[in-house]
Order: sequence, then structure tokens, then C-alpha cells
Amino acid sequence: MPRNREKDFTLRSLNNMPVSIDDYRVAPWRQTYVNTTIDFRRWLFVGRPALTEAGSSLPDNNCEINPLVHAGRDSIVEAIRNSVWHIPSVEAITKGAYCHLGLTIWFEYLDYRDAAGQPVYELAEINREVILGFIQWLKFTKEADTENGRLSHVSAQGRFSNLKAVLQYLVRQGALPEGLFPRNPFPNIDRATVGHKPYPKKVMTALMAAFYQDIKAIRQGTLHLNESDVLALYLLTIAARTGRNTTPLLELTRDAVLPHPIKPDKLGLLVTYKRRGRKASVQPFEKPQEIEDMISLPMDALTLYREAVSMSELLVSEAPQGVRNRLWLYRKTRAYSGNVVALTDKTMYGVVKRLVKRHGLTQDGKPLQLNISRLRKTFAQRIWQLSGGDLIATAEHLGNDPKVAGQSYVAVTPEMVANFRRLGILMHADWAGKLDDLSFLEELARDTNIPTNILRDIAVGYNNTGVGRCTDPKNGANALGDGSLCTRWLECFHCPNQLVMESDLHRLFSFYFLLLKERNHISRENWDTLYAPIIQIIDEEIIVPNLRTKQNPRGCFDPYRVNKARAEAEVTPHRMWQDRAILGSVL
Repeated sequence: MPRNREKDFTLRSLNNMPVSIDDYRVAPWRQTYVNTTIDFRRWLFVGRPALTEAGSSLPDNNCEINPLVHAGRDSIVEAIRNSVWHIPSVEAITKGAYCHLGLTIWFEYLDYRDAAGQPVYELAEINREVILGFIQWLKFTKEADTENGRLSHVSAQGRFSNLKAVLQYLVRQGALPEGLFPRNPFPNIDRATVGHKPYPKKVMTALMAAFYQDIKAIRQGTLHLNESDVLALYLLTIAARTGRNTTPLLELTRDAVLPHPIKPDKLGLLVTYKRRGRKASVQPFEKPQEIEDMISLPMDALTLYREAVSMSELLVSEAPQGVRNRLWLYRKTRAYSGNVVALTDKTMYGVVKRLVKRHGLTQDGKPLQLNISRLRKTFAQRIWQLSGGDLIATAEHLGNDPKVAGQSYVAVTPEMVANFRRLGILMHADWAGKLDDLSFLEELARDTNIPTNILRDIAVGYNNTGVGRCTDPKNGANALGDGSLCTRWLECFHCPNQLVMESDLHRLFSFYFLLLKERNHISRENWDTLYAPIIQIIDEEIIVPNLRTKQNPRGCFDPYRVNKARAEAEVTPHRMWQDRAILGSVL
């Protein structure tokens, strides 16, 4: 029996010579991400000078070639170059952001340290002190084109996060030490973030009318646009109807619609995938009826999706392998090679500008800033309003958890601010032995405009709420009106049916202190505009003006009992307001 030959697993080059594994892992100096080439050799020199492909200095505006000043940090640049190249499961656009936003400013900081006599030359010299210095430099030293000449808190945090992603890879590889980064270098950053605003109702109505007019004209054959413009228009309309994020919509596949498991004849499911969260989101939509006249097809998400599938059907075989299953395929014009490609963010930018200009869309006298993020915010706001402030329902429609939905998507609108008024009732009454006193109840009913039978229910606690009492918990101003009890206790503070009695103060102050503790969990905009007024209302409208004093003998509340209830609530809150999780159903 012949002996088995020993196997040789050595990698070999074209000339059959062994290849060093170290050479095999070395990344190129010039790396291209989303049509932008990053030349890492520029960071070998002070000031990141422009270089030729061969690595020599380019002439400046005066056609003079300036000498290159070597920074002496070759090992750091090489390690970071290899990290960006080898970081797994990261999209090209993200790696581009690492370079443009993180590394550019990092090496600028190293130049700053070098000029200050504190150079960092070797990878081993990058320690916690260097990182803390970088954070402080971002916050207080780095110059920027802003009103105060410094980076905003949010911009500084964004630059740091992009650098950290690269250095963290080196930590995992053992090239940098553990514990390099502080736990929370930018505290309360969520409260400092000012995100996109939802569109006002008037603007959104005009925008949807523009979508409808264009799609109708395309179906009728009276509007002729580039293939990319048509697909982008359909994508924007689906975005407005579904509230999905930009990337999941751009990456919609040709099989993203599934039959509804319970009502396949009436409903369909639109499946999107959020790559960053690594989760799929499924939304049910009504199926349109089969209509032969294409022009009169309803503009719901599933109809638009199917039209887009039909438009690009013939292009699938010509599309590159990586995007062949994408929905938004189109052929570039011959001036741009005529190849079949998929929609991208850059494509959308040009389409949006043309759409806004075509319809003269404006906001506050300026051209409308149209983007999918604002459409998502508007969708979230609409769901919030239709659900009566149900944050859990809003989060489910967005594909988020309630905390993210509350902090990032449910914004305070001018309409909400205008409607936020103190409309409740305060009452002090000595009920002892008087529930059967008809004259007492009739006098109290005249003073409060509350029927006597409801006064009895209020007195015995039938109409208690989380923050007081209600004159009509089933059919009040903010009740659902279906016979169920209203539990929208946040809205009590601008509801005409709210009523507060002295015996309710412990419950009210328990809610008060829980809200105060929530300041680090609620976005600054929501706190300052919507939640802080509740604290102000309790202090300045419910308590202080209604304390019973010599100057105000008809006050509703005894100062001693108010202070006692406040102190007890802070130490031993009412069981209803002991856990912040309950806020998810009322805020």
C-alpha cells in the first residue's frame, strides 16, 4: 500500500515561491471606499500633505514643491492602515467615515502634540493619558468653523467614535492595552443632540401632493424623468408611507413582499433589514385591489413596490452580482457608461434637489430640506398622535424599542406646545359625613360644575388616576370614548377633566420625583419643551398658588400636609411610580 504523501499547505506566489503570511496580511497604502481613495502615506508626514501616486510631494498653488516633513510615526500609521483594511463586517461607507471623520482629526492631534513637545511615535505609546488628551483637545482646543470657534459637543463625540472603532480593533488584536477608553467621555450627549425635525402638517401635505402629481403624470406618460429620478420618487413615497430608515429602503430586495399569514387576500408584508441593528422589520399593509387601469392604482406601499419591480425586471440579468437582487435598479445614461447600477445616497441627493425645485417646495421661505430621516420623524409623530401618545405602539411601527423612539423620533411640535395649557381643577372639601348631605353636594356641584353623582364617585376614589383624579375617566376630553378607562396620565396636565385633591398629593409628588430622575434618560428637547412644563405646572400652578395661608385662607392645600407628602414621595414613592418602566406607557 503506497504511503500517503505529506500535504503542503504553504501559500505560493505566481513564481511558485512561498508567500509570507505577514506580507499576505499587509494592507495597501491607498484604499478606496465608495469612490473615494484614502492615501495613508499622507499621515506619515506632518500636516498630511498631498502626494502623487508614487508617494512624492505635489506642487502647491505656486507650482513649488515643498519638502516633506516626516512625522516619525510609521508604526502607528501602518497599524491603523491594516486595521481599517481588516476590520470585519463593516461597510465601505463606514470605513470611509472612519478615515474622514476619525483618522484625519486623530493625526491632526498627533501633529499638535508633536508641536507642543509631547510627540507620540510608537503604537505602544498610545495609552489612556493620550486618549484623554485627545478628548479634551476635541472639546476645548480644536478649531472649527462655528459660532464659538470650537467643535460642538455632538461633533466632537462623532469624531471620537469613528477613531475609537479603529483603535478598538487594535485592542482586540492585543496591539493596544485594555482599558484604553474612558467609560463615558461625553455625558448626556443624547440630550445635546438636535436631530431632524418632523415636517409640519402643511409642508407634509404639499410634499405628498407633489409625490402624487409626479407619479400620476408618470403613469399617464405626461412626465418624462430619468430612470433614477422615477425610482427615487417611488422610494421617497414608500419612505413617507412606511417610516423606514434610508439604508433598509435603498437595500430593499426584489422579494421583500410576503403574503400575510392571516389575511393573505387583504394584507401583504413588507420586509426590510436594518444592517446596523442586524434585525429584520416586518410591516403589514393592505393589498390593493386588482385594477386594470394603471393610472388609478392606489399609491400604497405595496403597489409602488410592485411597480418598481416591474420597471427594473429586464435589468436584473445585466446588474452586477452584488446588487442583482436589489429593487432599485436602473441604467446609467450613456454619458456615464450605460451600466446597470442601484440607487445610492448620492443619487438620491440630486433627485431630491430636482424634485424640490420642480414643485417649488419651501419651508420658512427657503427651499425644502427633503430627506428620508425627516420623513421617518414625521411618520413617527403621526403614529404618536393617532395612538394618543402610545410610545410602545409608536416604537413597534418604527421597529425601535420605546426608549429609542422616545429619545430620537417623537419630537415636540408647535401644535403640541400650543395645546399645552393648564386646564384642570383643584378642589378642597371636607367630605366627612357629608356624602349624603344633598345641600352640600349641590353647592359643591355649582362651584365646580361637576354633577353630584360624579362628586360621590370622586370622593370615594372611583375616579382616581396616577396623578390625581378625573371628572370623567371614560368619556373625558382625552379618553378613547369606547367605554374603557383613560390611562393617558401625561395628558392630565392639559386636560379639563383633571382634578387634584389634598389626599392625592403623595401620588402626584411620586410622579413628580420620578420625572426628575428621568432627565438623564429623556432627550433634552422633549424634557425642556414638554416634560419640564409638567414640573413647572405642579410647582407653580397646582401647589404654590393654592397653599392655605393667612394671605390665601381659601387655599386648597395645608402647607404642612404638602411638605409631608413631598418628603414621603421622595423617600417612599407611591407603588405606581416606583419603577421607571411604567413611564413607557404614559410618556
